[in-house]
Amino acid sequence: MAVPPSRSTEPVEETEEYLRSRSDARTERKRAEDELMTLAADLVELNDRSLGRLDLPELVLRTVQDARAIKAMAARNRAMRLVRAALRDSDLALIRKRFRQMVDPRAAVRPPAFPAQWDPKLGIHVT
Repeated sequence: MAVPPSRSTEPVEETEEYLRSRSDARTERKRAEDELMTLAADLVELNDRSLGRLDLPELVLRTVQDARAIKAMAARNRAMRLVRAALRDSDLALIRKRFRQMVDPRAAVRPPAFPAQWDPKLGIHVT
């Protein structure tokens, strides 16, 4: 009969996963789902031209277009769940990056190669 991990006499390796509580994991999942819900709603509100510029995967593009065509709130909420599911199965980081760059073109501007450093003699930041 195996000894449950809580009663084991062997030392437990304290990894990050082991130290993370269930409430932390739940909070993280909820935050990720909220971000996904916001992105899905933003995509559904975009016009056809903007959607085309995002170069979305075919499945995501079709589900977004289907959701846009639905006017009844209950049916639209179900369609939004499908959009979120399609987003989960795609490269979410790339879609978010493209969306941010489209909405705020300044977000695409990179910081200078050499960050400014404080010069105590001059009392200013120099590059």
